[in-house]
Amino acid sequence: LNKYREEKEDLAYLYTHAKNNYQTYHNEYQTISKDKLYAYLQNKILLSYSTLDLFFKCPFRFYLSKILKITEKKETANLDVGNFVHNVLYSFLSTKKDLDLILQEEMEKIVQDKTLGEKEKFYQQKYFTEVKKLISFIQKGERQTDFQNTYLEKNFQVEFPRKIKVTLYGKIDKVMTLEKKEKLYAMIIDYKTGTIHADFNPMFYGLNMQLFIYDYLLKKNIPNLEFAGVYFQNIMKNVLNHEDGKTYEQLEEEAYQFQGYTRKDLSLLSSIEKDLDHPHIRGLRVKQDGSFSSLAKVLDENEIEALRSITEEKIKEGIQAIEKADFAIAPIRIGNETEKEMTGCAFCPYQDICYKKAKDIRTVKKMQKLEFLKEGD
Repeated sequence: LNKYREEKEDLAYLYTHAKNNYQTYHNEYQTISKDKLYAYLQNKILLSYSTLDLFFKCPFRFYLSKILKITEKKETANLDVGNFVHNVLYSFLSTKKDLDLILQEEMEKIVQDKTLGEKEKFYQQKYFTEVKKLISFIQKGERQTDFQNTYLEKNFQVEFPRKIKVTLYGKIDKVMTLEKKEKLYAMIIDYKTGTIHADFNPMFYGLNMQLFIYDYLLKKNIPNLEFAGVYFQNIMKNVLNHEDGKTYEQLEEEAYQFQGYTRKDLSLLSSIEKDLDHPHIRGLRVKQDGSFSSLAKVLDENEIEALRSITEEKIKEGIQAIEKADFAIAPIRIGNETEKEMTGCAFCPYQDICYKKAKDIRTVKKMQKLEFLKEGD
């Protein structure tokens, strides 16, 4: 009408029903039917630590990624270093076959019939060398502890028979156990490539729960297991920075150390770590009087149970929200994070879909030194 002075038959309808909302929009998530959601999911859903982590970063991001499965096509690297090293470690630790043979076999699975150029050949030899150093460190660590490898690359799961069948699962890279004083203790180790963020403070908000979700799965499947420690271990370190007073070999060993939390139990300490002067667990220190250093990352019985309770609470909170089809646009911001580095939105491929507004952002306090575990909190 404005452009060509032509009056169409539905103009009156548009004026009546649309004129107040013309050229307006809102970005809020419109709740979908639970029945349609359940039917779409075929009344079942698989959850893991990573999917729950995504949910607590932003429910809408979880919905797009894990429910609707909207993904971007990405170019894959020629060599998946993480899987390669995982496979070599599993094969070597479980079979004790010749390491050179295992390296060659696992590399051939990746390369197959491709012709390697000089660059690929260089990196292949680099990975071989790095894995040999890693395994040497692992073997040294195994000699420094009474704990024995019990599960390698083992799948554990727990089912929640609710309105829809929810299965929480996880593949744990390594579980080491020890029977002592009629108790069975377990250390959980997860392999990581690149930088490790062994920060458990975000667990208060349902984030970074991987190791304690593994602990939850293990405890549900083997109820008599007691907590000894949960750790990440770097299996393909980054370039090492120079530090005065330290040799390159020392820096390498530090890069491969376990990073996480240990049970605060001096009677168990000598079984976990026999050489505190050269520990395979980072920051595990004691003072001259034999007590734990204030800098040691240790958890007492109450703190362990509190973190376990938080983990279970968050698992159930995530499941209940999924059952309610509650996938609001609500990215989390921890402390004073800028918009670019914001936890809920960092590396999110869906920002051109959600059109988040300032009111959508959940800003929460940045926890430090597990302060939420202090008595009275």
